[in-house]
Amino acid sequence: MNDLISWLPFIGLVIVYAVDKILDRLRDRGIDLNKMSRQVDDLSKIDFVTMSRQVGDSYAWHSKTDEDGVKVWYVRRSLEGAIRDLSQNIQAQTKLLEGFMGQIREMGKKIDHLEKAATETSGCPVEKGK
Repeated sequence: MNDLISWLPFIGLVIVYAVDKILDRLRDRGIDLNKMSRQVDDLSKIDFVTMSRQVGDSYAWHSKTDEDGVKVWYVRRSLEGAIRDLSQNIQAQTKLLEGFMGQIREMGKKIDHLEKAATETSGCPVEKGK
């Protein structure tokens, strides 16, 4: 035990020398020790409990499956294709209905024009809608 105690000052000096050399090398490489210290202090401000809870919530949401065993968040290619086709069909139907409405308006104008021409030539009024 006395031998160990006699070596303690020497071991202490070796440790101090080693730490000094390590710090010198870090400074020589351009590493800012103050910045490193601030970053370590910033790590202590992170709320790891909240982060862990959020990761757990995300895992729980992503691990849910439907009755076929497919993950709920995963959109099947067939479903995606069906939605795309449905969208294209709705757009085509909308264009078709717009065309019908244009023709109906045009026919209404022609009917109004014919009614006006008929009343001017015959002299008797024509009731609208008959």
